[in-house]
Amino acid sequence: MPIVRNYSRYSGNTVLFENLSDFYSTKFREGIQVVPFGNSHLEILVQDRKAATTLVLFHAAVNPKQTSLPVFIGKQLTTDLNANLVFVSEPALALGASIGWYTGTPEMELQQELVKILGHIQRGLRKAKHLMFYGSSAGGFAALYYSHHFPNSLAIVANPQTDIAKYHPEHVSNFLKRVWATDDMDTVPAQTEVLSMYTERFPNYVGYLQNSDDELHIHEHCKPWIAATQEFKDRRAFLIDDWGEGHAPPHFFLLQGILQYATTINGHWAEFLSDESFSATPNFEP
Repeated sequence: MPIVRNYSRYSGNTVLFENLSDFYSTKFREGIQVVPFGNSHLEILVQDRKAATTLVLFHAAVNPKQTSLPVFIGKQLTTDLNANLVFVSEPALALGASIGWYTGTPEMELQQELVKILGHIQRGLRKAKHLMFYGSSAGGFAALYYSHHFPNSLAIVANPQTDIAKYHPEHVSNFLKRVWATDDMDTVPAQTEVLSMYTERFPNYVGYLQNSDDELHIHEHCKPWIAATQEFKDRRAFLIDDWGEGHAPPHFFLLQGILQYATTINGHWAEFLSDESFSATPNFEP
């Protein structure tokens, strides 16, 4: 499958680097960061709005046959947001996979390197003090994973997977085959579940949004994560509501309002999670 890259559909500079070392040694410049990595490229769009809070956005599944790369989703959602923005395109799209959970590839140890890259970007945003992450579905898994590596950051997630192996079998099988060239999840050299991470320690904060009609994600992903984090109730809060059938995301204006409020709280995430919109005790009853 031919891969089409189109940087012109996004405004701003496109900054091309020779390699990772070149990226780390070069003075930060906003725009699309294109970094050769492994057998592909890591593409990240950075907008410096001179804000105190930086929001990192991970997207959900995308059919690579129906779009050009890179994919930066969430621009309408964040148009008026008082936050620096970091959009991360899923590298697995270049392998023909629609979903990769930002785990990397055999030639790209993404989970380790992206933590360093995001830290480098945050330090390059001179007025940035606070860090938050957002993602829905597969992007929610990524937000939970990467936020965990930044103590006192905030993750806002919507209908996330918390254990990739518990997702739809056909999508998991395609992910294993196209991204990792295997049919055995146990052989994947990446973190494919976030339950054990949060059971051991909970250094960040999480606002967990869950559609009440999404049976798969409630029983296979949300409830196991709730059980795994019982000792850290002060670090998490839930918003569970009916947004439509199945895997429906939160309504646009609800999510926009949540993100806007988070950017005004000046990094006081415990205060954010105590808002009446959230609940410390999840309730799945209609």
